[in-house]
Amino acid sequence: MKRLTKNRKFKCSYDSIELAFDDTLKIVAPCKEDVRSSMVILFELFRINSKESKLQQVDGWGVFPLINAKFEINEGKYRIPMLTGSVD
Repeated sequence: MKRLTKNRKFKCSYDSIELAFDDTLKIVAPCKEDVRSSMVILFELFRINSKESKLQQVDGWGVFPLINAKFEINEGKYRIPMLTGSVD
């Protein structure tokens, strides 16, 4: 899978509640006739130990609906809740 965002350093503490990404994600979506209400974009948050190490660990994940209530492709800025651990 291709990475769409750059690596970020995040110095978290017990009261950290937000990790902001000010990036534009450009994705290819299906044509309007093929869009289904169950389609989502899956985000995974990886912990990378160091630049030299290839060891990665999934720390969190979240999903975002591809379409809104009017069956139009979602656009704009959003906050996405993240769940702890890897996707089951």
